[in-house]
Amino acid sequence: MSALDRVNHLNTGLIVASGVAAFFLPFELFIFSYALLGPLHYLTEISWLHDRQYFSHGRFAALPLLLLALATAHGPEMKATSWTFFHDPTMAAFFAAFALAFLREPILRWITVMACVWLAKPLVGEFTLPFFGIYLATLVHVFCFTWLFVLHGALKNRSASAFLSLLILTVTAVAMLALPVPPSLAVSDYFLNAVNAFGKLHLEFTRLLGWDPRSPRTTAAMRFIAFAYTYHYLNWFSKTAVIGWHEVSRKRIGSIAIGYVLFAGLYLYDYKVGVQALLFVSLGHVFLEFPLNLRTVWGIAQEVPRLAKRQARAEIRSTFKEKKRRTG
Repeated sequence: MSALDRVNHLNTGLIVASGVAAFFLPFELFIFSYALLGPLHYLTEISWLHDRQYFSHGRFAALPLLLLALATAHGPEMKATSWTFFHDPTMAAFFAAFALAFLREPILRWITVMACVWLAKPLVGEFTLPFFGIYLATLVHVFCFTWLFVLHGALKNRSASAFLSLLILTVTAVAMLALPVPPSLAVSDYFLNAVNAFGKLHLEFTRLLGWDPRSPRTTAAMRFIAFAYTYHYLNWFSKTAVIGWHEVSRKRIGSIAIGYVLFAGLYLYDYKVGVQALLFVSLGHVFLEFPLNLRTVWGIAQEVPRLAKRQARAEIRSTFKEKKRRTG
């Protein structure tokens, strides 16, 4: 078994383990994962992205994305809502990431970035507002883009074990929403209050699915959220040898360790304080990953035709060999 197959099988096991834990302890698992795994993920991924110039063509790609993340996280305090060009900074950051990821000419890249920031306001609508305001930095980031990363790796490496992992990921995600909620499931006030610190994401997701937020299906929505976040973090750490985020100086490792202890301590002190204190860091790592997300989608679009051509060539060779065998 190759090293890549071992990593893929490990991830399959982590998917199943995350699903089982989310089924029985949806609220508790989410709170635990977000507080203890989340900060370490943010710090290590930002460090990794920095060494790769944030998968953009510009050295200063992080600057506009971080400013927009700051406007998203602390807009009211900064009075960012009065700045018309920051009306929807999340949408602006996502569109600007196209320019940062794919445009090589510096002047054209920065003009496009500014245009994306300015055009974010007139594009706000009934669909775009909840998508960019609620789901892009949360469930789309932790589940959809993770799913696409696994798909891209499977296509690029032609890996059966990766396709199996992708299948298990999809089936488990569906099961989190489809399986009935155990009637004996009880949640303490602490965990309910901690979850509400996120703006009641589970209730919004429940409404999006067409369910009554007062019904037990709310727990099913929370189960999916807990599973998506937990596996998103575990997937990152399980691929350390493949991604190589740990290959940095001792000084940076020490800085990451100190930051992690401080951030995790804030959650232990007061969960709501931790959420607010780390909101910029959390959104910052999401925004800085946008160029990588877009390049991954582009990579998938390139790999699918290649895979189809390879399959077509294999079928032609097989047909030719069969005819040769019959006539030979």
